[in-house]
Amino acid sequence: IDLTLIESINMQDSNISAAYGHFSGGVIEATTKKATKLFGAQISYQITQGDAKENKFSLTSYHINNDNIDSFLNSTSASNQPKFIKHFFRASLESKFSQNAGIVASFTTTQSFIPLNAYAQSYITTTLDSATKTQKRQSYNLYIKGNYDINDNISLEASYAYMPQYNQYFIVNTKDSGFDMLSGGHQAGIKASFDNNIGILKMQSNLNILENSRTNSKNNMYIWSYSTTKNWNPKGNNSEGGYGNVNSKQITSNIKITQEFDNISFKNIENFFNIGLELGFTNAYYERLEDTIVGFKATKSAASCTDTQWCDPGTITSSTNGSNHQYISRATLYQAGKIELNSLEIGSFVEDDININLDNFGEIQTRIGLRFDFDTYMHKAALAPRFSFNYNAPWMKNNFDTQFIFGANRYYGRNIFAYRLMDARSSLQWTLNRSNETTKWENATKTQNKNDTNFNKLKIPYSDELTGGISQNLDLFNITMKYIHRFGRDEIRRMCQKADGSFSSLSCTSNSTSTKDTRYVYTNKGVSESSIISLILQNQKSLDFFGLQNLFLIAFDYTNTKRNYEDYNDNIALNELSNQLISYNGKIIPYAEKPTDNFTRPYTLKLNTTHSLSVWKTTFFLNNLFRYRSGYNAMISVKDDYKDSVMIDGTLTKIDTFKPYKVKAAFTWDIRFGIEFDSGNKMFIHLDITNVLNAKNIAIMNLSNYTPTAGATATPVYEIGRQIYLEFGYKF
Repeated sequence: IDLTLIESINMQDSNISAAYGHFSGGVIEATTKKATKLFGAQISYQITQGDAKENKFSLTSYHINNDNIDSFLNSTSASNQPKFIKHFFRASLESKFSQNAGIVASFTTTQSFIPLNAYAQSYITTTLDSATKTQKRQSYNLYIKGNYDINDNISLEASYAYMPQYNQYFIVNTKDSGFDMLSGGHQAGIKASFDNNIGILKMQSNLNILENSRTNSKNNMYIWSYSTTKNWNPKGNNSEGGYGNVNSKQITSNIKITQEFDNISFKNIENFFNIGLELGFTNAYYERLEDTIVGFKATKSAASCTDTQWCDPGTITSSTNGSNHQYISRATLYQAGKIELNSLEIGSFVEDDININLDNFGEIQTRIGLRFDFDTYMHKAALAPRFSFNYNAPWMKNNFDTQFIFGANRYYGRNIFAYRLMDARSSLQWTLNRSNETTKWENATKTQNKNDTNFNKLKIPYSDELTGGISQNLDLFNITMKYIHRFGRDEIRRMCQKADGSFSSLSCTSNSTSTKDTRYVYTNKGVSESSIISLILQNQKSLDFFGLQNLFLIAFDYTNTKRNYEDYNDNIALNELSNQLISYNGKIIPYAEKPTDNFTRPYTLKLNTTHSLSVWKTTFFLNNLFRYRSGYNAMISVKDDYKDSVMIDGTLTKIDTFKPYKVKAAFTWDIRFGIEFDSGNKMFIHLDITNVLNAKNIAIMNLSNYTPTAGATATPVYEIGRQIYLEFGYKF
């Protein structure tokens, strides 16, 4: 539960891609909106809520598996919210107070309140704190930007954003376990543009200060057996306390300079040349403010308690042989300390855009370039080539243009601070053992839990991307088809390594004798392949009928992703390394050849329609989103009685067996209806309804582990049903 700032290193799959591979990166671009009025403002309030209890007013419909109704209504987790309310407040203003200067600002906040059971139904309510608690999610976003055009050649822009988030949590089935998470922070930037004799020089600088810290947590955690005093769970462990307070912060500053040169023309060839330089500095730290002890093993004792903090004077009703009390004999110490990392990043790029007019044979547009990156953290340089090629057919007139698209680009994941912070934090973690209740923790046997990763030996993960497509204008319509293939290589995986260099299938955090010399390490064993097809048909201009304006968009997406990990923390297990045989959909294959379970629906078909109509001083608009997502087969491991058998060393042996489970296709219809009244100023009302038909769609299979290697059972979990949002607002 120790949380820190996480930045992804693996290239994330996305259906949004372009053949053009631009080289700038690392600096957050501010919004391009500028003030257009002397004064303008808007304010609105939106609400939605839900209550799953029968005959209760609810703007949300719930679909719950019959076997899960009781547990859902008595939920202890925010992932299942039988009751909630959500408020949205939004405000914005703009002012172009002179011909050359203006300012825009906005403020938004979301306030969510989720009442939950603090204890499972099997727990009794003799605790000292509340049996029900309300979790809160409170986010704020204040943004302001100003621009000033000094003259025709020089313009300035400055922006500032403050984005804190305050979330309240509790640890389920644990007394006095509330804590707060503080996240978000500050982002500030300034941008300048100079129109010079050779082109346009752009300079931009950003400063980001972001945190993810835990506060208001109890400093120690105690896990007891049931007794007359530790008595809020007669069926299991009785836990109390928290995991202590931590500060985690990341400060990043960037400077980016680019020079866009004026085009150089030679006959039918135009050449646009750009160069850029980026410098960045990152400071990230994780700080535990005080020593925190998590006692996880309670041992019976006949001695009386002299220390009631780590010894329970209550009577264990099931005890025998006179051992009436209990004390914590084993614990994990999270030592106070600070882990701090610094890195200087250097990046540069060069790109050349070449346009060749072939007269009656069309036009060619190409972009060729190279990006260089280096940081003092990995001490490795990365060169990323990028190339794009567009061909415009010669009949590009009369709104029937045809464009062929091709791109080949490489992208590197250039920040793995998250791994280094996690790795270094383990140096603050110790396992404590004591043989009696009178031994102080500082005198207990201590074993340090430490990772053993040489990050300089890791390679930088990268993704190669190939793109091909065609864009065709059909008078008022445009149709675009694109194919993308990504090759993810050297991606990060985590595994448990023995002292002799071999790998263990057990957890490195296990306290068994066989794992005492193991260490977690990170490797570049991750591999992924993605194929993406997208098809979009839309009208480029509004189709008007009797004053009704209409826009249409039809989109088709096909995604096929294969990778040998679930996420970057996915451990490499021994059965994968030893090629353990499994039965997969009736075929006997090595475990390493088993496809990853990513639960991706292969294809999606969307239809989006937007309609607006103005009558006197009232405007009506309607937006529909129809979405069909294909079904897929999820591979579910089965219980022992249903496992397949195979001859191994002359013996018929049951092996881990995976069977397909058909997840049905899903259809949803979302709608937004709005009315705007114009009486000098404008009042508006929005009604948003998601899943209008209240379709009962399976979201994902809820897998509960059955055995350490493969067993799992499937329980359907449904997407939310119909949900209604109401918004009221006013424009000045």
